[in-house]
Amino acid sequence: MTTLAIDLDGTLLHPDNRISEGNRRALLALPPETDIVICSARPLRAILSLTDSAGLLPVIRAIGACNGAVIYDCRTQSVLSRATLSPVMLSALQNLLTTGWHAFGEDALLCPPGEISEYTIHEAELFGLPIQTLAADDIFSRTDIIKITLCGEAEALRQRAEILRPLLPAKVSAFFTDQHYFELVPASVSKGSTLQILTERGILRPGTIMAIGDQENDLSLFAAADLRVAMGNAVPALKQAAGYITADCREDGVAAALHHYRAAFRNDT
Repeated sequence: MTTLAIDLDGTLLHPDNRISEGNRRALLALPPETDIVICSARPLRAILSLTDSAGLLPVIRAIGACNGAVIYDCRTQSVLSRATLSPVMLSALQNLLTTGWHAFGEDALLCPPGEISEYTIHEAELFGLPIQTLAADDIFSRTDIIKITLCGEAEALRQRAEILRPLLPAKVSAFFTDQHYFELVPASVSKGSTLQILTERGILRPGTIMAIGDQENDLSLFAAADLRVAMGNAVPALKQAAGYITADCREDGVAAALHHYRAAFRNDT
């Protein structure tokens, strides 16, 4: 195994937003040649803070933040690429979105007046981002919008997503990152494209890739991987695409998966 591509929420993280000691030790025990890539819907700043506080940042090779919209080289401490929703994309989306959404700018979570829901507050607190209230027209005219997130009660959001998907412009991709969050990003952006870009730039070595995830946005990661591990708490579509289903995130499923495949890491690095 040369590369481990791993999701955070619902995968490496316990529900209480921490990396357990078991998962932490499992990552630190990997052969030093293993390229660890964190692929998450979280913003870069939140990922750096989380992994640094757990003492894992020194062993991470790269990060695909905001589902791959921002790609970061941990060794050089530099952003390799940053994708934003273009003015054309934003104009098309503005005609489709009326309520129940927020946008991610460079350093803040942007929300129209009166639209700050419990889900918006939760993401802002989870990611350590300030909430900035702006008129919808002002948000959709910005040039730094990385993604737009629709949020709400699970069943209502599922129904809304079903209606919205066929109406989205071709250059916009959409996927659930959680039952309460449905994200819109440039079509060129995905967790899978993160691995492709890192390989093309020579940051990742050719070899076997293992991917571990739990949500719909991890399907592209699975498509780019040789070994696909779904968490015990993963959505059905991801479990169907997996070659192995590990334990729940509450039970250190990442550590269990790495133990299961320990021989592959020893033989392929």
